[in-house]
Amino acid sequence: MPIELIASNDNEFDDGFLELLPGVEQAMITRDMDPSTFAFTKTLRLTHSDGTRESDYTVAIGDDSFSVAYPSDIGFLEYFLARCVTANEAIDPPSVGATLRSRRHKRPLAGMFARALPRCGE
Repeated sequence: MPIELIASNDNEFDDGFLELLPGVEQAMITRDMDPSTFAFTKTLRLTHSDGTRESDYTVAIGDDSFSVAYPSDIGFLEYFLARCVTANEAIDPPSVGATLRSRRHKRPLAGMFARALPRCGE
């Protein structure tokens, strides 16, 4: 099963993001991660005076989550891939535009999320 995507009607994930998502999910499966246990939520955070938009993206698994602000869906997906999926591989994540908003842990991290979350948002 795929990653659950949650977005409002006026702030949906863009087509380029949706086209790249299956490749990220396959990379997760290759690394023994189950994409269906993850949820991505996108909320519009800010529209700047020059017309550029920035959204908050929250990655959740169970009761644990972290949020980052990013100017584009594809940029966020690249950030997630580099920080969370391939975190232990020597890949430099795109960091331009990423701002860590929050990290929330209601219980001790376990399994795959324990591998993914500590590095996400560094």
